[in-house]
Amino acid sequence: MSDTNYRDPTHNNFPNDYDKTNVDTRVLTRTRAVREKMYGIDTREAMAQAEEINSVVANEAKKVANEVEQRQTDLENRYEDQIAGNTDINEVIDARRPLATNPYETLGERLNAMTEQTEDAIRQKNHDDVFKALEGGMHQYLIDFYENNRNEIGNDGSVKINLINDLHAQKSVYPSPLVDHGESAKRAFQYLLLHGLFSKHVDFSIINGDQIHGREPIQLCKDRNQSIKSICNLYDSPVYYNLGNHEDGDCYKVPKTRENLITKQELLDIYGISSFNQSIISEEQKLKILIVSVYDNPEIYVDGVNIHPRDQHSVITNQTFDFVKKELEATPDDYYVLAIMHNVISSNDSDYSVNHYALTRLFTNFNQSTSEHITSNLPYYSIDSTVDFSNHPKNRFIGIIGGHRHKDEYDNSRGWHDITRTCQVCSDPSDHTGTPIRVLDTETELITDIVTIDTEEKKLYIKRFGYGESLDLSFGGMTE
Repeated sequence: MSDTNYRDPTHNNFPNDYDKTNVDTRVLTRTRAVREKMYGIDTREAMAQAEEINSVVANEAKKVANEVEQRQTDLENRYEDQIAGNTDINEVIDARRPLATNPYETLGERLNAMTEQTEDAIRQKNHDDVFKALEGGMHQYLIDFYENNRNEIGNDGSVKINLINDLHAQKSVYPSPLVDHGESAKRAFQYLLLHGLFSKHVDFSIINGDQIHGREPIQLCKDRNQSIKSICNLYDSPVYYNLGNHEDGDCYKVPKTRENLITKQELLDIYGISSFNQSIISEEQKLKILIVSVYDNPEIYVDGVNIHPRDQHSVITNQTFDFVKKELEATPDDYYVLAIMHNVISSNDSDYSVNHYALTRLFTNFNQSTSEHITSNLPYYSIDSTVDFSNHPKNRFIGIIGGHRHKDEYDNSRGWHDITRTCQVCSDPSDHTGTPIRVLDTETELITDIVTIDTEEKKLYIKRFGYGESLDLSFGGMTE
């Protein structure tokens, strides 16, 4: 029998006595797992890693303290040298006056400026190293495109997302007879660099699937994914990644064997995340953004062949369904929800859309404040779940924004906004006729979508820079 005296039946009511934004994001990831993971082994590992991170932070703080102590000692020694008359005042005056520029008021100001210039040079070298590895820096016409458009983004307190769909980094040739519309990999990397400039003006960026095209040897496909991540490491705001139907490198290869496939875990490792299903919260805007993987396909092999390849099937696993259900159930009544997926979910299931109907019903019940028992008895990914949102307000689901179709489309027949935005790289004509509607090396080639959500005004605005049209919608009981 345990000696523990559990005598307090009340729920936790801890005071709001710390700023969550000051908590190390690595620790937040683990503490969230402690709260939400189903199995003890997962929560124990999360707690262990959180403690290890705290140790790392403590050691880093100790290192900084030691460095500060050394600097203080150096400062005191310098002061003693000055008192001893070892500093020549004429030397100090000369040091404040660089050649061919205005003098600094103090020597300290010049030294600080030199430090900043050094840091800028290091950052530029990091950029240059990446550019060199990616076969060239940013083209001037991309820089001009950014300079001509950046002032239109604005800064009004709303949530702003830099949305990037369907880069397809690889040499892209369409259709028969073969027409080469450009070296798509290099252009995709160039577009990512362009988006890095726009990242200065947004809250975060979402790389929303089909980062690579998947028609190349498996190692090159891995390298392509890693190159995407390397460029995004240069962004000035957070970057989130979703999974499309091309990332794993087995696209168009038959049979779909392990040697033709990058596993989902390998992709997670490349992008440095634990799941492609992710939740982003804006407390200021009372908004929850769900990044939902509609290609969370189980990697099941029969006679050595994958029976659910991503280039052919879009599978909503029970893990993805449970992730969305849990996030919707935990959403405060005064919050709105927007979903970002690689492609908009289908209304009905087919050989290629698996459990989409279950996810549609989940969003419908959330939006209509209803309840339902949702089931799916399909092999490998059955769903058996009761959802009940009857005690919550209606019309809190803004809708879904996706890509995948390489065209701009819009529909609201399900009671929310289903929005499809076209691909970034123009080398694939939307009608596959061989005649591109977007011409390389012109502004029609370029696309940047800045998604703005204002929950106070109940407005969703997608600003299109480059080819195509912007989109201005209302939500919360929409009338469009």
